[in-house]
Amino acid sequence: MTSVEQLSGDYCYFSPDYNLRSFRRSPKMIPFVDVEAFGEPTKVSVEASAEQIVFTFTDVGGDAARHVFLPSLFRADWRENALVVPWREIRSNVGVMIGVNVLRLLLGSNSLYLGGRDRESRLFRLADGRLVMTDTYRAKGDLKPADQSPGYWERQDSVALLLDPVAGDCSAGPAHPPQPWYDEGVDLRNPECAAQLEESIVSILVEKGESPEAVAAVAREKVIGLRSDEKPRTKFRVAPASNVFYVFVVEWSGTGCRLRLDSRTKYGKHSKVTVGGLFLSGSGKRPLPACDCN
Repeated sequence: MTSVEQLSGDYCYFSPDYNLRSFRRSPKMIPFVDVEAFGEPTKVSVEASAEQIVFTFTDVGGDAARHVFLPSLFRADWRENALVVPWREIRSNVGVMIGVNVLRLLLGSNSLYLGGRDRESRLFRLADGRLVMTDTYRAKGDLKPADQSPGYWERQDSVALLLDPVAGDCSAGPAHPPQPWYDEGVDLRNPECAAQLEESIVSILVEKGESPEAVAAVAREKVIGLRSDEKPRTKFRVAPASNVFYVFVVEWSGTGCRLRLDSRTKYGKHSKVTVGGLFLSGSGKRPLPACDCN
């Protein structure tokens, strides 16, 4: 592509499962259009020029919607076959200093942090006709503790929206499987994985002496909540009774994904006792072979 005008066209949005890839970053960060306003499904029509990019679609309420992105307002420019927002105006020392303080809390007050961060958003079209919008945050630096050899850290959080070129009616559904799972935790879009996680929660809690009836209800509610939650699905609580809750961790075991009981907290009349999973009777671990997890 040689110009922003070639982004124009009609595209299909089906749902986050089919059009969104994320890793620790919300689609709210994509600046070009309000992704969360899209109906499911909807045709997204794009009229692009150097002055403005107009998106028209059906919103979540079923009404016609029109969003306008002004490249000049965001200092966006066309380069490397993409419209790029460099976010120069938000580069301050505030975020870096927050990072410094967090890292010092983790590594000790004598640690010295040297590094930087940047953010970039892109809008472009792939050779297969899909329209892509991305937003990426990168941070990196050196850690030089007073009593250790220098170290290095790097973090990148990304989100990408991929809109399919229109081929017939968008309501007919996508011609491809869901996007691969990139976010942290377990991919509960797979019904077999969700069912296995629910069964494993029930199995472990019944093993710990909890009522099967109460456990079955809270396990199902918890999995439904995790399925719709944007937070990482790596650590969560389950409370089968008003005076007790369990903390579970979903982790990579070296051979596959598994569920592990991390702790139990029980409240007495005037007390609160937390016991780590290693000190609870039974294994407190269940493999999740049907699940993909990061």
